[in-house]
Amino acid sequence: MRTATLVSGALGLVAGLLVAVLISIPLSNLEGWMSWGIPFAVSGALGFIGLVIGVARSSDIPGVFQSGGGKEQAGGSGQILVDTSAIIDGRIADLGLTGFIQGTLVIPSFVLDELRHI
Repeated sequence: MRTATLVSGALGLVAGLLVAVLISIPLSNLEGWMSWGIPFAVSGALGFIGLVIGVARSSDIPGVFQSGGGKEQAGGSGQILVDTSAIIDGRIADLGLTGFIQGTLVIPSFVLDELRHI
């Protein structure tokens, strides 16, 4: 099992159980077996639903913890936005020649205009 699946499932379970506790508080005032039976059933159902939703959304967890390094995280397009300071520094050209940079370098027109003024 992937770590992201395990973490997202656990977070979903905890979230489902927290909602179940909030719902079960007023239900515990009922009479007889319903004071413990209904909250127990609600906790089980909402905990399971939270677990299922958490596991289904496990693909979102790695995107939360990645630094990205200038890449667009949401789309994963592999485009790297280059700033003026990176171009002036000059090491970006060396990195490009070594093949260390994977993706397409994108230089916006306002960066080119700023370089022209320098």
